[in-house]
Amino acid sequence: MFLQQLSRINLNLLVCFQALIEEQSVSRAAARLHLSQSAVSKNLSQLRALLGDPLFTRTSHGLQPTHFSEQIQPELVKVLDQLWQIVQPPSFSPESCDRQFRVSFPETAGQMFIPNLMPKLLKEAPEVQLSLHALKMSSIDSLIRGELELAIIPHDLDFGQNRIAGLHRSELYRGEIVCLVREGHPALSKVWDLDAYLSEAHLNIGSLQIGPLIVVGELEKLGLDRQVRAAVDDFLTATVICESTDLVFTTSRSWANYACKRHKVVSCPMPLVISPIIYHLYWHQRSHADAAHRWLRELIQNSINQ
Repeated sequence: MFLQQLSRINLNLLVCFQALIEEQSVSRAAARLHLSQSAVSKNLSQLRALLGDPLFTRTSHGLQPTHFSEQIQPELVKVLDQLWQIVQPPSFSPESCDRQFRVSFPETAGQMFIPNLMPKLLKEAPEVQLSLHALKMSSIDSLIRGELELAIIPHDLDFGQNRIAGLHRSELYRGEIVCLVREGHPALSKVWDLDAYLSEAHLNIGSLQIGPLIVVGELEKLGLDRQVRAAVDDFLTATVICESTDLVFTTSRSWANYACKRHKVVSCPMPLVISPIIYHLYWHQRSHADAAHRWLRELIQNSINQ
């Protein structure tokens, strides 16, 4: 492509040429373009020098295009129309969108938006494909590389998301920390306070040494610790174990609400003042202005089940 040569051409001259062709008058072309007549006359002189042709001859009826002008004018109309289409904001219609979007989120967040999101998405955008993935340490790298469009990350997990340039985020919701115990658990017949909480055996997600980071941090400030007896990789397995043992499972309110409807477990308040976990939706700068991407972000936000 002749970029160097094109860079020396004022494309506004072509707009002026088209106005002169259509109006066949310097004064009318100037009025249409909101320019002075002298500016249009100057543009015409530059066009003649650029194209090596008089372009117009003056007659009693106005400007008469030369044969050369009549030859190039149809192609110029196409070029100007294409330029106009390029600079227009991209149109977006969910009904005709057939893109695939990949979203990563923690297990606890899925219950907050998936039940409401999927019916809306299938109705509004029947051709859109949604690929859902478990949140991993590599999710931020996948977001940067374009392998994910969106990632939901709780603020107590540090994946480096707040130190990387080019990422945008929006708060989705705040999740309260609660405890799950089985129905009929001995603790339910006693006073449920911090001493009772610490006297129980606990169940963790991910590690025997590390529980919910925000809980561990608050207990460490007080010089306290819990008795962790088991650890699993996912919340469903943790709930099943909690249902069949006396282990206490510290989790989010959203997961507790989901689990209590499907398992023989009971939710208890967290007997320690802990700030809620803030869940943010992250995306990369490359997708920030994309109309389809913006539509999906808004759809997820509006699907949050508070």
